[in-house]
Amino acid sequence: MWTLLLGLVMAVGACGEPDTDVDGGIVDASGPDAAHIPPPEIPWLAEGTPPVIPPILTPCPEGWAEVIVGDVVECEPYPAGRHDACPAGEAHFLGEPACRPIGTDCPVGDFAAELPASGSVVYVAASAPPGGDGTRGAPFDALSDVGWLGLAPGTTVALGKGTYPGAIILDPGVVVLGACVAETVLAGLAGPPAVVQVRRPGDGAALRNLTIRDVPQLGVRLEDGHSLLLSGVLVEGASAAGVYATSSGTELSLVDVVVRGSRLASGNAGYGVSVTRGAHLDATRILLVGNHTAALYTTEGATLELSDVLLADTLEDGSGVDGVGVAAYRGSAVTGSRMLVTGNHTIGLGATDEGTTMVLADVIVRGTLPRARDRVGGMGIEAGPGARIEMKRTVLADNHFAGAGTSQGGSVVMSDSVIRNTLPSAVDSDVGRGVNVGPRSSFTGERVVISDNHDIGVSAAGMESFVSLTDVVIQRTRHREIDGLTGNGVEVVDGGHLEATRLALVANSGGGLAVHGETTSATISDVLVDDAMSTGPETPARGLDINFGAQVVAQRLLVSDHFDTGIMVDFENSRLMLTDAVVRQSLNASPSGEQPRGIQAQTFGTIEGERVRVEGSVEFGVLSLGGASIDLRSASVVDVRAGVCDATGVCSEYGYAVAAVQAQVHLVDFEIRRSPFCGVLIQGIAAMSDRFGTTAMDLQSGIVANARIGACIQFADYDVGRLSDEVTYVDNGVNLDSTDLPVPALPELAAP
Repeated sequence: MWTLLLGLVMAVGACGEPDTDVDGGIVDASGPDAAHIPPPEIPWLAEGTPPVIPPILTPCPEGWAEVIVGDVVECEPYPAGRHDACPAGEAHFLGEPACRPIGTDCPVGDFAAELPASGSVVYVAASAPPGGDGTRGAPFDALSDVGWLGLAPGTTVALGKGTYPGAIILDPGVVVLGACVAETVLAGLAGPPAVVQVRRPGDGAALRNLTIRDVPQLGVRLEDGHSLLLSGVLVEGASAAGVYATSSGTELSLVDVVVRGSRLASGNAGYGVSVTRGAHLDATRILLVGNHTAALYTTEGATLELSDVLLADTLEDGSGVDGVGVAAYRGSAVTGSRMLVTGNHTIGLGATDEGTTMVLADVIVRGTLPRARDRVGGMGIEAGPGARIEMKRTVLADNHFAGAGTSQGGSVVMSDSVIRNTLPSAVDSDVGRGVNVGPRSSFTGERVVISDNHDIGVSAAGMESFVSLTDVVIQRTRHREIDGLTGNGVEVVDGGHLEATRLALVANSGGGLAVHGETTSATISDVLVDDAMSTGPETPARGLDINFGAQVVAQRLLVSDHFDTGIMVDFENSRLMLTDAVVRQSLNASPSGEQPRGIQAQTFGTIEGERVRVEGSVEFGVLSLGGASIDLRSASVVDVRAGVCDATGVCSEYGYAVAAVQAQVHLVDFEIRRSPFCGVLIQGIAAMSDRFGTTAMDLQSGIVANARIGACIQFADYDVGRLSDEVTYVDNGVNLDSTDLPVPALPELAAP
């Protein structure tokens, strides 16, 4: 992935007896103690872990149940987690306890129990003998007997129980009313483009209480500014699309509608519902299940308003393409609330093209599957080039490749949401990210928990990729399954940028925050990196890992319980600025043997920080290496532990609180306490001076205490006055030693 300067080799040498008269002006004396460094200001963060999770997903919508998933109270529209299989003519709508009839109950007689009290009624009964006149006593026996083009507005055509071949063309204001969905069926007829159409603009026509089943054409087609209401209707097994609306001014309304099993036909997609070219859809309580290519397809400026919607189990077309829940293109606009999108393929919710938008609330997108033919994809949501998706009170769970993804100008904005348990796309894939942001695209998250994903919690990769996180928890990111690597909470590379405020990175297996690459940067404040437990076979877990020209600006940062390195800045022109930071409790070395260091800058990397605390690191608390520069104010480096354990578990005595190895360190207002060997170490390597410049350490206004040696100077004629400007050395075995010590040697540096 990236070649990093890691694993310093301990030079073989012996520590001579300290010469007690070489203190050179460094003496025990009274001096300032370090100022208290407050922890990151994250009000919702409780003592210890897990933290108090910030999303507000409750109160749940009416009929939805509260469920506890991990650390979060979520809302579930179905008590069992999935809609029930229902008897014929019934469906299990979102937020309802069980199956119920689609539309009204079946009547005892042939016709609907409630017929209009006003307006004319035309009766049709499949069981009637031929020759009827359309009255209740002598109903027509076929659709073709009805004079459809002569019906006045306000007329109701009552269809009795039975199956009716043929097609219907409605005038405005005409209502077709079946007996019930289970027993009134329109069977279509070869030739017409759809079973039901509207002939001209005007007051909306309506279709109620019936089924359109296994027809050789579209179930319903609406165009040219016409209007239609479907209420209590099942469209099953239509060809090309169950319901299709197109053209500006066209108005389609769906209430208590189920569209399922739409079939592929002559290269057409098999959509559940398709809305295009400026048409408008208003849908409430709809189920689109088991269709092909897309449950809901919209393009070319269409507008959709959705509520209480299930989009489930959409299948791919014959070539293994798509199978998405919602596919929005070319400036279409989707608004929705109370939605479950589950078991689809490739993408749960997808928007692409300039001006395409989705604005959604109370939505669950889960279980999106990769394409069957190549096991690629499976994202929960994706905003493609130019599109924007805004979501609140959202759960993205058990998807593949990425919970949320953006690319080429796409943007996703989420609040009060959860992204969890994203799985790899394919059997041998390495990617199952919570958020995946591509070049020139963005993700903004506020009060979001990103948990239990694979490879990376949040990834921003490529020029102008941008991530903004406020009140966000990223936790338990797992390493890649293919090779056991990564597992970072946040990773920003190749020109990306991160802005984060009140961010908790907890128990991610590879590390908290990694920033790599020239022009790559991060600006962070009030950040906790805690318990980043490595489980991968190669990569140690670091709190912050910044290299290849990257930049980080940080305020109120806590890095805790990490492997290998708490904070690392790597490669030329890299830069890190910290304010109010804590790096705490580095754990044992990773399985690859790397030592868990607190803050590390290398190969011309730069770290600037204020109010920084490094606690419990192994071998080094703060290490500046190979032309790097570290400048800290109000810094504490305490409780450094000895490093390098052999196969028997016996560890060496060496551990250095702050070290400059052919590099530079500047500390102002600091404390260095309890280091097993050197409080500070200055090491020059002549062979490297031409490449990396001078070695320097300057200490001002601080304390070096409780080390075997306060200052270890491995540099000829170094001015010890640079280490003693209002600096107190107290309770050390000896304050200064310039004897050759077993200090880290600088290996040959690999090019970035």
